[in-house]
Amino acid sequence: MKRALLAGGGLLVSAVALVLAFAHVHLEGGLRLEPRVHSVDLKAALASARLGWLVAFAVLNVASLLPRALQLRALVRRRDGSEPSLLATYHAQAISMLAQNVLPARMGEAARVVALAKADDVAPSQAAGAVVFSRVLDLVALILVTCVPALLLDVGASRHLRLAAEIGIGVGVTLVISLALLYRRREAVSRWAHGLRPSLGRAMSGFTEGLSALSSGRRLLEAALATLSAPVVVAACYGCALYAFNLGGLPTGTALVLVATVLFAIAIPSAPSSVGVYHAAVTWLLPSLGAAPAQAAAFAIVTHAIGVVSFVALGTVSMLKVGTSLTAEPPG
Repeated sequence: MKRALLAGGGLLVSAVALVLAFAHVHLEGGLRLEPRVHSVDLKAALASARLGWLVAFAVLNVASLLPRALQLRALVRRRDGSEPSLLATYHAQAISMLAQNVLPARMGEAARVVALAKADDVAPSQAAGAVVFSRVLDLVALILVTCVPALLLDVGASRHLRLAAEIGIGVGVTLVISLALLYRRREAVSRWAHGLRPSLGRAMSGFTEGLSALSSGRRLLEAALATLSAPVVVAACYGCALYAFNLGGLPTGTALVLVATVLFAIAIPSAPSSVGVYHAAVTWLLPSLGAAPAQAAAFAIVTHAIGVVSFVALGTVSMLKVGTSLTAEPPG
């Protein structure tokens, strides 16, 4: 029931966001919707898109899976303490993106844990700890790579960005400290959890072992470099999309602001693939930086569609590969 309510709430959020992305809502004299962009202008903006830049966007969008796979490989370990294969962590990331785009209730992270445990000899509880750690690192990298440079470049709408950066830095630092303290006190925490219930103790022990990269400078460095490179690749990806829709003349740093805005927006619980929420974020930000509403709407529609199709296709292939490998030769 809770999952159904969460999914229903996400659908409602997406529906409202989708309306706000493409229409002005007037309440005086009754509910009335006025299109933000006329169909003729939208068709013209879509037709003017440059295919070469869109291809570059699609390639870089797919390439963003590689640094995420490298990050996960640095953070997680097999049951015997060895490093998992890069192919296994890639499959886990691809399946996670598939789940994020087709399943409700933010199931992508749970799918990543399950996929990693199936793709290699990784305990699910350790995979869960590593995935949580990776999300904390992602937040810190998002602030460092997108918000801070954009603020230094004094891009438009910086007041809102500065507030988001300050909140994000505070949350990120708090989470990193919390995970470090949890790992340092892992034995005591596991004993306490075991006292409540043996199965909970085993799960907590595995979860804290998923934070073991905190004890290795080399692994932390590898994870940090991979984490920092992911938003850089995504920013380059969006930079290509901006040129595809003749938006290269927007302020320097627009791609960075776009990455930060989109990633913060899609963290809001919504329908699969963050439909509506993504469109609302893009159609709000780009016009505020000087883009024509029709260009912003076309950008949102096309980039979202390319992302969904790409990740669903890659995730489906990975899911089939992981299933086939498990049937033939189960790991461990």
